[in-house]
Amino acid sequence: MDELLLSVLFADDVGLASESVAVLQDVFSRWKCALESHGLKISESKPEYMFLPFSDAQATSPDIMLNGRVMPKCTSFKYLGSILNQRGGCEQDVNHRITVAWLKWQQISTVLCGKRVPPKLKGRMYTTVIRPALTYGAKRWTRYEQFGQDLTTAEMKMCRMSLGVTKLDRIRSERIRGSLQIKESAAEKFSRDRNDWFERVDSQHP
Repeated sequence: MDELLLSVLFADDVGLASESVAVLQDVFSRWKCALESHGLKISESKPEYMFLPFSDAQATSPDIMLNGRVMPKCTSFKYLGSILNQRGGCEQDVNHRITVAWLKWQQISTVLCGKRVPPKLKGRMYTTVIRPALTYGAKRWTRYEQFGQDLTTAEMKMCRMSLGVTKLDRIRSERIRGSLQIKESAAEKFSRDRNDWFERVDSQHP
C-alpha cells in the first residue's frame, strides 16, 4: 500500500487517504477484495468519502465507487471520538468535546451538585471524569489559545454550578477552582499537555 498517503486502522474502523482519487479507488478496491477473500464484508451503508480541495477550493468532488454505486460523500466524520472536517479546522471537534463533557456532567450531576458532597470530592470527580472528556484529542488542535478559552468557559460554568454560585456572585475563577482543589484551568492543562506531546514527538525524531 505504498501508494497511500495515510492508512489509519483500529479494530474494524479503517481510514484511507491519498493525494490521488484514482489511487484511492484502486487501493480501496483491493482492500475490499482482500477482506472478502477472508470472509469479511464491507458495509454498503457505513463507508463515507471526504474530498479535501486544498489546491482549489472550487474543485468538484470526484466519485469513489462501492459495488457499482457512488460512495456517500461527507464534509466531516468522527474517528475514534474526534471530528475531522473538510476545511481542516478544529471548531467542530471543540464544540463536540464540550457537548460530550456536558453529557458526562449531567450523568453525575447529583454528585457534583450535591449539598452534602465535599467540594474536594466534587473537584476530584470533575478532574477524573469530566475533564478527560472535555480535552480528549486536544493535542492536535490549532489556534489553541482560542479553544483553550472555550474549554475554560465551559469548565468554569460547571464548577460554579457544582458550588451553587453564579457569575453574579463575582467570585474569581481562581477561588472557585481552589475551593474544588483544581490545581490548574482547562486552558493551562491543555497548553501543558500539548507542549509535553510536542516534546515527545521531537525527541523521537532527532
